[in-house]
Amino acid sequence: MRRVIEVILCIFAGVFLFGIIAVTFQVIGEDSPNKASIIGGILSMIGGAIGALGAYIVAAYQMNKQIEYEKKKEEKLRLTQIKKTLKKLQRLNEIAIHFLESFVKEFNKPFNEELSYKLKSSETAISWISNSINDVNDELLNEGFMLDYITYNQLINHTYNEIMVFNKLPEEQKAHNFQGFIKEILSLAEDLNSFEQYIKEQLEQFENQEVL
Repeated sequence: MRRVIEVILCIFAGVFLFGIIAVTFQVIGEDSPNKASIIGGILSMIGGAIGALGAYIVAAYQMNKQIEYEKKKEEKLRLTQIKKTLKKLQRLNEIAIHFLESFVKEFNKPFNEELSYKLKSSETAISWISNSINDVNDELLNEGFMLDYITYNQLINHTYNEIMVFNKLPEEQKAHNFQGFIKEILSLAEDLNSFEQYIKEQLEQFENQEVL
């Protein structure tokens, strides 16, 4: 659009100057002694106009290049920040997966008082994971990742709530509900593994993406 305007300005200036010359020749006549001076002045004016227009075009070109450079710089920064956020989520997810896998190995046995005590102490670890994911700067994930982040955040919070709610059960109910609780934790661990694969694929796409 800007180039079209520049071309139109050039055509308009050319037509305008041509009109001035034509009028000058018509008014002054062929034998006027001032014709040479007037023609020289008009040519100087044309040269000045062309020079000014050329300077404008160069300045506009440089400005466009600078704007384009700034946009590329901002885009690279945006992609870098999103990759950092995704890598942070990936690391937190690895910690969550390790926690649940270790959790199942340690607690997948007949329920007793010792397991009940260990279950209560496990709240601290899953609470830290949940809080860390809640604190992720989700504004960086607005483009294409927000729904996935919300789903993942809900999954982690659900895991935390499962453990916390189980620990708040009366002791006589824990033994009865323990195997169902372990199955739920296993199911959540599978969901976390699926998210791990998803985030790995997204990071690979970012690694191959370039700002042209």
